[in-house]
Amino acid sequence: MNKLIFIILFFSSLFCFSQREADNWYFGDKAAMQFNSGFLNVLNNSRMTTETGSSSISNNQGELLFYTNGQTIWNKEHQIMENGDDLAGEPELIQPAIIIPKPNNNNIYYIFSTRKTKTNAPLMFPGIYYSEVEISSTYPLGKVVRKNVRLENSTATRITAVHHKNGKDVWVITYGSDSYGGPDNVFFAFNVTENGIKLPVKSRLNEIDPIFKTGEMKASPDGSKVALSTNTKIYIYNFDNTTGTLSRFKYLNLLLNFTEGYSSYGLAFSPNSKFLYYPSLFSSSKRSYTIMQMDLDDPREDHIGVPVFKTGPTRASASAQLASDGKIYIAQIKKKNLFDENGYYTGFEIYPIKTLGVINQPDKLGEASDYEHDAINLENGLSYYGLPNFIQSYFRNRIITDNECVSDNFEFSLDSYKTIVSAEWNFGDGSNSTELNPSHKYNNPGKYIVSCNVSFESGTTTFYKEVIVYPLPVLISNQKLVQCDNDNDGVSLFNLNDVNDLISNDNTLTYKFYRSLADAENNTNEISNSENFYNETPLQTIYAKAFTVYGCSEIESFTLEAIFKPALSITPIVACE
Repeated sequence: MNKLIFIILFFSSLFCFSQREADNWYFGDKAAMQFNSGFLNVLNNSRMTTETGSSSISNNQGELLFYTNGQTIWNKEHQIMENGDDLAGEPELIQPAIIIPKPNNNNIYYIFSTRKTKTNAPLMFPGIYYSEVEISSTYPLGKVVRKNVRLENSTATRITAVHHKNGKDVWVITYGSDSYGGPDNVFFAFNVTENGIKLPVKSRLNEIDPIFKTGEMKASPDGSKVALSTNTKIYIYNFDNTTGTLSRFKYLNLLLNFTEGYSSYGLAFSPNSKFLYYPSLFSSSKRSYTIMQMDLDDPREDHIGVPVFKTGPTRASASAQLASDGKIYIAQIKKKNLFDENGYYTGFEIYPIKTLGVINQPDKLGEASDYEHDAINLENGLSYYGLPNFIQSYFRNRIITDNECVSDNFEFSLDSYKTIVSAEWNFGDGSNSTELNPSHKYNNPGKYIVSCNVSFESGTTTFYKEVIVYPLPVLISNQKLVQCDNDNDGVSLFNLNDVNDLISNDNTLTYKFYRSLADAENNTNEISNSENFYNETPLQTIYAKAFTVYGCSEIESFTLEAIFKPALSITPIVACE
């Protein structure tokens, strides 16, 4: 019996760290998505409509538990949870709520809420609140067992979270005032532990102009940075995820001059925490919607980033959120300014969109990050300004590799906010490995879902990543370029590029030419002037190295031949005069 109890406890601890809490997204107008084993599924079962932020939570196996707009909680059956209405959060705020599982407890969840206005029915004051949800055999659909406990008398409107350096506790970070009506100039970092919520660590930094209050706040997955958007400025701070204190990193003005500049709302860090992305509306004489990428390693104090995508001003800046598949999803919304008959601005209207944009490779620099506009069709759902708010360090759990060619070795590694003990890999093609940092070569091009069962001291979880294996160029052998030899010396002038259409039907390939196979394989002694090349022997073999747009290469040889044809003897033509 003792042995049975031990086995049950062992497997309970084994699965308590199967971190798939961010697998289900509920947001916008009845929009929902599920990330399952590396695949994305669009869902049509949401009951929530919210124009700004939301939060959702799943259990350690990726099964939905509940979701909220900060004011109402819907359970996994999409019904309002018992005692799950009239929470303190304001759905109109930028980030009204975030859900935090209590460390070392599979039954208790905290919902942190932000509030900036006072109401009389029910009586509610501005502040930072939390409510406690229990999901257990007693309450299988969940029940709010503690509601609207005010932690601070603040008018905070932004909230984010990241794991403590110990990999167990969670920091919940808000920004706002230190008192009702006071200036916005203080960060609160609440440490959530297995013993509850501790008093906040306060970092008093710069005051943000109160008229600029639109924009998200996000922590980086590695817990080293916190970024805050205020429409025309982005503030980036160093975060000490051991002490909970913040310090200045960069303050960026997105206005380039009096007539042009960028505006931001949503923020998202790349999985490696080296890039910060923000969707933006660029205003000047020619306006555009852009996706901006900021390299945090760039030492320039005024480096506001570069566009990785640009299109017409048909969308407004909205939320951005990293997902468990390693991609960043961008909310889509239209905004139309309104004017009266005299041409004076009177406000604006917003129109939801049925799609999301996606940054497929956010760890890559520039356009290699591969932004895809209107990539995800939400079917019966609509996107507004917001996407769900999560503990950002969930997305540090990842497989690291690059998409490569069939001929290349894929180098795999792991990253997590906890110490990794062992790994069991499945490369998606029937091959496996137990190395922590394996390499693998694929025999066929295509897309593969790589999975890795990762073990920690406290349990195990599975990471997933889609990898793309690019094909090699297909080249045709035994081709020949023939030129006339006018003086019978065996030499003629060749344009080696004339062979391109002979050895491949793919006009997107680029070529380099070499005199020997060894040079082609080692990329040495390339023929520099391929358009004006004199053959060096009567039948000379040249090696063409063809490259695809993804850098995959293949080598094929062809022959140069100079042919001498003697002049013909022509009988004179005689005519009478």
